[in-house]
Amino acid sequence: MSFTLIATKSLPNINSMGYVYTHDKTKATVMYVANDDDNKVFSIAFATPPQNNNGIAHILEHSVLCGSKKFPTKEPFVELAKGSLNTFLNAFTSAEHTTYPVASKNQKDFNNLMDVYLDAVFFPNLVDNPYILAQEGWHYHLENAEDDLIYKGVVYNEMKGAYSNPNTVIYQASKKALFPDTIYANESGGHPLDIPTLTQEEFVAFHEKYYHPTNAFTFFYGDLNITEQLERLDVYFNQFEYRPFDNEIALQPKFEKRHDVTISYSISQDESTDYKTFLSLEFVIGESTNSQDYVNYSVLNDILLGNNASPLWKALIESGIASDVDGGFNNSMRQSTFDITLSNSELEHKETFINLVFDTLRGVVANGIDPVQFQAAINKNKFALKEASMNGSFPKGVVYGMSAASQWLFNGNLFDPFFIEDALTHLEKHPELLIDCIEKGFLNNTHAIFLAGVPEAGLNDRLFNDVHDTLQRYKATLTIEEINTLVEQTQLLLERQNNPDTPENLATIPTLTLSDLNEKADDIFLQVNTHHKTTYLHHDTFTSGIDYVTFYFDTRVIDTKHLPYVSLYAKLVGAFPTERYQLEELAALEDLHTGGIHTSTNVFVKSTREHDFAPKFVVKVKVLDDQLPWVNTLLSELLLKTQFDDRAKMKEQLLKIKSRHESKFIYESHVVATHRLRSYYSTAAQYEEVLSGIDFYYFVSDLLENFDTVYPDIIAALKVIQTTLFNQNHLTVGFIGKMDDTQSQWETLKSFIHTLPSELLMPQPFHYTKISTKEAFVLAQDVQYVAQGYNYTLDHLVYNSQLRVLKTILSYTYLWNTIRVQGGAYGAFNVQTRDGDFIFCSYRDPNIAETLAHYGKASDFVQHLDIDERELVKAIIGTFSELDQPLSPKEKGEVAFMRYFLGTDFETLQNERSNILHTRLDDLRQLAQYVSTAMSKPTYCVIGNKQVIDANHNLFDRITTLIK
Repeated sequence: MSFTLIATKSLPNINSMGYVYTHDKTKATVMYVANDDDNKVFSIAFATPPQNNNGIAHILEHSVLCGSKKFPTKEPFVELAKGSLNTFLNAFTSAEHTTYPVASKNQKDFNNLMDVYLDAVFFPNLVDNPYILAQEGWHYHLENAEDDLIYKGVVYNEMKGAYSNPNTVIYQASKKALFPDTIYANESGGHPLDIPTLTQEEFVAFHEKYYHPTNAFTFFYGDLNITEQLERLDVYFNQFEYRPFDNEIALQPKFEKRHDVTISYSISQDESTDYKTFLSLEFVIGESTNSQDYVNYSVLNDILLGNNASPLWKALIESGIASDVDGGFNNSMRQSTFDITLSNSELEHKETFINLVFDTLRGVVANGIDPVQFQAAINKNKFALKEASMNGSFPKGVVYGMSAASQWLFNGNLFDPFFIEDALTHLEKHPELLIDCIEKGFLNNTHAIFLAGVPEAGLNDRLFNDVHDTLQRYKATLTIEEINTLVEQTQLLLERQNNPDTPENLATIPTLTLSDLNEKADDIFLQVNTHHKTTYLHHDTFTSGIDYVTFYFDTRVIDTKHLPYVSLYAKLVGAFPTERYQLEELAALEDLHTGGIHTSTNVFVKSTREHDFAPKFVVKVKVLDDQLPWVNTLLSELLLKTQFDDRAKMKEQLLKIKSRHESKFIYESHVVATHRLRSYYSTAAQYEEVLSGIDFYYFVSDLLENFDTVYPDIIAALKVIQTTLFNQNHLTVGFIGKMDDTQSQWETLKSFIHTLPSELLMPQPFHYTKISTKEAFVLAQDVQYVAQGYNYTLDHLVYNSQLRVLKTILSYTYLWNTIRVQGGAYGAFNVQTRDGDFIFCSYRDPNIAETLAHYGKASDFVQHLDIDERELVKAIIGTFSELDQPLSPKEKGEVAFMRYFLGTDFETLQNERSNILHTRLDDLRQLAQYVSTAMSKPTYCVIGNKQVIDANHNLFDRITTLIK
């Protein structure tokens, strides 16, 4: 064998063995974590240190997956996604390295994924094909000589979207300020103003330099024959010679004193700048390979900032200088950092902020850490580690591989990430370590910055207007021949994007067959019992001694006027004292005795056409078996005895809720747009809008604007919720875990349930005033999120599970080619529900009208769909991949609960699965009427840039500035 085993170590915390190999010829490092997990993982990472802000590493990550020597299709990544049973398929560009991980439970599929990824990274077509950089990175775009010259490119638009987010702007500015003499001063993702400086020559040279086995860290995880996998790896590695690499990332010399930095970030032109400033204190802690530091500062973060009663969080919020506090420990770079960041503040509060932080920390040192708070934080972290071992939806092997890759890159011990529990045990025995951390990490640490992120209305509009003007001035200097050359290059790129791959090229991508699929649906066990007025659901499964308990209270008993207060109540639980406990006691007890208590709202939609839905106030608790009695005590206090009559705290909480909704608008614009869209035609979605959507945000904003007047009404309304909602009638309780024969968990829970009121309450009518079905919301974004769709059951069409196969084809063929490849958006997706919702939505999209036009043509694409048998089989396999994503025991239980509320039985699921498996081309073509129905309705919602929305104003009935 061409590999030498150089280290072996037992990893008892994850029931595994660790092996480290070196490749004899190239000296490449390979790690294998062996266990019986059938969700196998392969990843390969390269050190890719950025030398400037042109995004070369990020664009390369996109581009290596655009065809290779052995697999010459335009998009092998997409072809894999269509025809693979992968449980994970992606790539990541970090600040200093790039990682390509895949996972699958099918060995044949795993080998295919590994082969395609290895050929992609080592022998990509981008070396000889400049159109790949043009498509994925940037290019001058000029379809006609008379058009304005513009930039287009997938990463270009992705990073325009990223830099519309103030958190991205602040994070990059803080890296540059903390590490000015290292590679961390550069933006590895690429700044949109710098991306167009990248040349094809630089691109190819960067790949040749860094994508080499000697500069690679390869990771395997799971139930594998490692000898066979190493032989497959050697086929690629053996084509290279050893090359010395010096990828040592320099440590930033320690500052002699704190540096103060002020930057600007963009908000909408019409948005107020008042209380939109971010204030942050950030500290360089030490080398990120130190596992004990990781544990110490993670626990310290929970103590100082982890909840409403934490001393630092409480001091900052009660000062009234900000609406929210965030921060914590980060060890993703060569040197770890800790930040304390205020949202919605003003620059004039700088000194108050700094003094409060240091005064509070000095107070903690002087008085010591409360032993109860310390043990609560320890327990919280222990619970998180225990629960992590049960995780199934995001492959553990991918997480482990990324942690090990960082150790490799930073010259740490590859096995250290697997011994976090040992470091936590050490801290539990030595709590004094946290006082040392406060003194060394904060109070006596001069390697720190204060950073202020100040809002500037219309900043990005001005920047990109300047870019546009510069491009037109450049175009004016070009000769007719040079302009025609740009037009020709643009048309050649469009031609390449529009032309499908040849059948010969497509045949090179390995795929599975239908015989590799499991024809049987997953029949998740659920026991259902009704006792008196309450329904009990039990998913019996092993959960490592963790009980997952969920209470579903029926919100239909609340009238429309009070409905927003249901959601408000959910967000306020745990933020106020109760009759029995002060806030500090309450927070400590929750962390000491549970793994967390979370309250929210949810709406289970059975039929949009029949207005049949089940709205719930949801209380989720995770707790170890022997702590279950504490659920009764804590829920009784939190749900029935919370004392809301603290005017100052109420305003604090409303400001925090408003701030977090605004962050959600920025981070999850695509989700916000699709949810708003559904409210145009669905009563259930209108109900959701009142509970958690844009309408709820406006409700909170109005409460704040009129707070002094409406405060008594808020208290009165919350009292209505408290005395009405939490009732035994129509209550459903779900339990995930093993029932103990010697101690009936149900009996323990019933002792709480029987304390609830039991009078019969009638469902209340729901009233909603629909404003528009063609809306645009202006947000400080330089890209758009364009959602259009409808519920086809309203036009008397019936759900057909073969729509799932069509979704795979639409997502990875039609939307990928029209919206991403040709349109330059970062992505687009198709949302479908068994109830009949059919929605398209784009993500970080430079367009509006063009995108809506593509949506409108989708039915023609389906009606004339022309794919061969191999492509059809791939689409079916890709659909099964989505159906069969691995689930943790907890997630399986939650799926069982959802099926119960939706009335979905096993027979229905099995019939749908069989229908998918036997899909034919004619079946798919007949689904064109579904797409036509959804896309012919004037129901769409856009969130995006003011200038672009104003330029398309004729498309909308209503244009609104989203953030107040």
